[in-house]
Amino acid sequence: MKRILLITVLNVLSYAAFSQEVANLFLEKFNNDDHLEVISIGKKMFQMMADASIDDGEFNKTIKGLEKIIVISSTDSTLSSEYYDSACEILAKKKNGFETLLSTKDGKEELVVMSKESKGVIKELVLLQIDKVNNFSLISLSGDINLKTLAKYSEKINLSGLKVLDSISKNEN
Repeated sequence: MKRILLITVLNVLSYAAFSQEVANLFLEKFNNDDHLEVISIGKKMFQMMADASIDDGEFNKTIKGLEKIIVISSTDSTLSSEYYDSACEILAKKKNGFETLLSTKDGKEELVVMSKESKGVIKELVLLQIDKVNNFSLISLSGDINLKTLAKYSEKINLSGLKVLDSISKNEN
């Protein structure tokens, strides 16, 4: 009985940490790389943002549902392709439970959006992008994620990379 409980707890913990694991595995590979900018926003910051914005209940609910966002980016055009390829490789190896929501390629520009659901709610979201001028970004979100409202408020939380969620949420309706 203890063994079953231990296995169940380990499965739940590994499930909850997967999205962050992708970002962490990427950062382990490129440890101390000066060409990467890393921003990590934790649950406490989201709670503070929700408390400061008492006007909008929908925004507060969306923000309070988030656990963590990690943004990794680079504007180094010589290294961005290597970063993108490495992140794709990590995602391919760690794909268990993730579904592709969107994948586009237009010349040099590529975008992949993957999500993991539990009981009809998106719990994890990974956006991976390289743009026309070879800027790289990896955005990893975890928590209770509502694509429609998150896209609507992406400017308030200053994550312009999340604007793509608006087109995905429109396609789901």
